[in-house]
Amino acid sequence: MADIIVIDDEAVQRKNMSEFLKSLGHDVTQSDGVSRAKSQMKDKEFDIVISDMRMKDGTGKDILDYLNFVKSKSYFILVTAFATIEDSIYILKNGGYDYIQKPVNLDDLERKVNHIDALISVQEENKFLKRDSSEDSKTLLFESVGMKRVVDMVDKVSDTKAPVMIFGESGTGKEVIARMLHDKSSRREKLFVGVNCGALNENLLESELFGYEKGAFTGAQERRKGRFEIADKGTIFLDEVGDISLNMQIKLLRVIQEGEFERVGGNSPVKTDVRIITATHKDMQSMLKNKTFREDLYFRLNVVNIEIPPLRERGNDVLLLAEHFLLFYSKENSRKIKGFSESARKKLLNYSYPGNVRELQNIIQRSVILTSGAEISEKDIVIQDSKSSVEASGDSLDERVESLEKEMIINSLKRNSNSVKKSSEELKITERILRYKMEKYKIN
Repeated sequence: MADIIVIDDEAVQRKNMSEFLKSLGHDVTQSDGVSRAKSQMKDKEFDIVISDMRMKDGTGKDILDYLNFVKSKSYFILVTAFATIEDSIYILKNGGYDYIQKPVNLDDLERKVNHIDALISVQEENKFLKRDSSEDSKTLLFESVGMKRVVDMVDKVSDTKAPVMIFGESGTGKEVIARMLHDKSSRREKLFVGVNCGALNENLLESELFGYEKGAFTGAQERRKGRFEIADKGTIFLDEVGDISLNMQIKLLRVIQEGEFERVGGNSPVKTDVRIITATHKDMQSMLKNKTFREDLYFRLNVVNIEIPPLRERGNDVLLLAEHFLLFYSKENSRKIKGFSESARKKLLNYSYPGNVRELQNIIQRSVILTSGAEISEKDIVIQDSKSSVEASGDSLDERVESLEKEMIINSLKRNSNSVKKSSEELKITERILRYKMEKYKIN
């Protein structure tokens, strides 16, 4: 949910909007004028700023000018009874998101706020995924034969132009391997640009991949480059490519075949030279059979394929990674923990890890936080289900991972007296993502 400030010197109007937004679950701060609002915005950056146009001590334009002066990332919505072409042009030209006419239509307000909130959530999620994967890239520790085959294949194909498709269950480290392919290639001095296709709906994904022209849609205040344009001469990584729609598959095929695309709202082709790496945890053969993924696109993307083994098939790699995560989280939490007890090591080796490396990382992080001893004991390693119960369960992998994530959030909130701020710091995610996940899992 969004953090919003409502600025209006008319108390009734201000209260009505604020109470309505609160009823939708947003955090709302009220301000009775320009001066007061500037003071409040000095102490805190809000996700959304909703301001009346005409107030006793200034105007909504003054608020927007202030946001631009301090280089705020807040989305600005103007509320005005005197909407003019000049006002709307000024708002959009100077970085405002939109305006609403008085009397305020609450349905219109809800739509605009929800759209902004969705945009922010996607941006934050992408940042989190990138940060998380960059940390994971330092943990490619292995001695298993399966992972050696993966790394050998990376060495063979990294410095070629061939598209690579990476297969593997969720949490196995597909982006880690994609980054290795980039880092070992002649494109390593250029950008590696990742996109989580599964996190975006079709319209957002198109804008994210291909960019858009100014005025292409409401809120498109200036031309924006897409990921294919940004990654020119470098590498683009399309994670969860199996989730994209058939319509987007056609547009992606054009980029591969012709090396060009058009921005949303544009009609001029944009050239790009990128190495494309994709990844998925889905059964692509079933998707081809069911015609939910284009065969021509699949064979264009799957020139070389790399399959990452699940953690349960990597033997002693579990302990190598566990030791690494233990060292990392002990240092991060200022804990002096010397290692694992023998029973703890056996427990780690006997678990099947439906969430793979990502789940192991969460388990060790939680163990470091919970333990009171000098080493991690068996009881400190909290695993929701044993290997046998995991196999017996009818839940999908994603459902199992979501269940673990929900449990971690609930336990963290309990430990921190329901403080979202403290729990977000403990879980190493932003407050926005935590609130988003709390809403997703209906955690009060």
